[in-house]
Amino acid sequence: MSERITLAQLAAISMLTERTLRSYLKRGLLAGEKTPGGWRFTAEQTAAFLALPQVCSASNARRNAVAEDFIQRRMDTTGQLCAVLDLPVAAAELCRTVAALAAEHGVTMAFSGDAALSRVTLRGPAQDVLAALQALSVYFPGKSCRISG
Repeated sequence: MSERITLAQLAAISMLTERTLRSYLKRGLLAGEKTPGGWRFTAEQTAAFLALPQVCSASNARRNAVAEDFIQRRMDTTGQLCAVLDLPVAAAELCRTVAALAAEHGVTMAFSGDAALSRVTLRGPAQDVLAALQALSVYFPGKSCRISG
C-alpha cells in the first residue's frame, strides 16, 4: 500500500492522543516521515507501531471502552449502534481504510489487528455505523466477517 496515513488518522486508529504519538516519535518507538504537510506513516509502520506491547495495552483498553461504554449504557444509546467486526485481513491492509471510513461517516472507531486478523469497533448513530459497514464491505468483497451489534 503506497498511501500513507496522517498523525490524526493514526491517533484515531490507535485511540491515543496526537501528543502521545509525538512522544513515541521522539522516543523512537514510532517511525514515520516528516513532510511539509505533517507526519505520514506507511501501513507497515502503523502495523509495527500497533504491535508494540505498550501500545497494544493502551490501545486495547481504549478500544474495549468504546464497546463497554455502549453495553453498560454509560452514554445515551438512543438511536446508536455499536458493531464489532473481526475480519481476516492484515492490519496493514485495513487500518487506513477504516480510519478514512470512520472520519467520513462521523463514527467513533477503534482498531486492533495483526498479520492475520483485524478487529474493528464502530460506534455512533445507527445510520452512520450502517453506512460505514456498507462502505467497508465494498473495500473487502468476499471477506467474511462477524458482526456483533
